[in-house]
Amino acid sequence: MSNTSHRFSSMRGVTSLAVGALALVTACALPAQAAAQPSSYTVETGWRSDWNGGCAAKATVTYYPSTNKAVMNTTVQSPYAFAACRVRTHLQVRTANTVFEGVDQRETACAVLDPTCASTISTGDQTYSNASPSFADYVDDLNAALDESGLPRTNRQALARGIEVSFSNGDR
Repeated sequence: MSNTSHRFSSMRGVTSLAVGALALVTACALPAQAAAQPSSYTVETGWRSDWNGGCAAKATVTYYPSTNKAVMNTTVQSPYAFAACRVRTHLQVRTANTVFEGVDQRETACAVLDPTCASTISTGDQTYSNASPSFADYVDDLNAALDESGLPRTNRQALARGIEVSFSNGDR
């Protein structure tokens, strides 16, 4: 058996144990009707300049957990006469206990005196399929363990608890 399949098999065994414990705790601790989770999560960051000197950026990100899609719109602004500003907007998906990495969106605003492009520029709304592959993989693994245990499957919408959005220099 290869290392990859051994790790996957071991992970599935651990996940199966965790699912059994989770089912027992869930059956004992939760009311019969759990609150419905939202169909989407949206973060509007407002202007922020804490990621790269005087450069400023803002973003609106909406994540749809049931389809694992995100719509992102980033605006970046350079206050510099001779320097551009690059930004990387990063999505993360939160569950009750874990934060999963998501997609990045990059944009560059030219220097104020650069005639080739704008010093304030927006990506416009861009849709990203498979916005958090690690979250999707986690749900798939969890459902496989639930299936093996004869328990009902879950879905991404039921597990997602929100999103986080951060900025960094576009080169990283």
